Amino acid sequence: ARAVPAAVRSLLPSLVDDPSVDVRLGVARALLQINDRAALEPVARQVVVEPDARVRVELTNTLGRLRDPRTAPVLVDLLDDRSPEVVAGACD
Repeated sequence: ARAVPAAVRSLLPSLVDDPSVDVRLGVARALLQINDRAALEPVARQVVVEPDARVRVELTNTLGRLRDPRTAPVLVDLLDDRSPEVVAGACD
């Protein structure tokens, strides 16, 4: 995997709630790859309001990968998500 430039890394969390589902999906996938704790709060806020299941899956996986205890309450709430893939991600 290629390194993500610092300027791009710093912009990604601010795009997590972009109006475009395609942008949100791309951002969620990028955040999963870079595993940046700076994204924790924006991701945690977005995952609970995200309407698109694909984006919720990626955001859930990002939270799980961060391995930060602050994500536990959000991940527990996601165990009730209507998407089986989100529930699976919250369990990991």
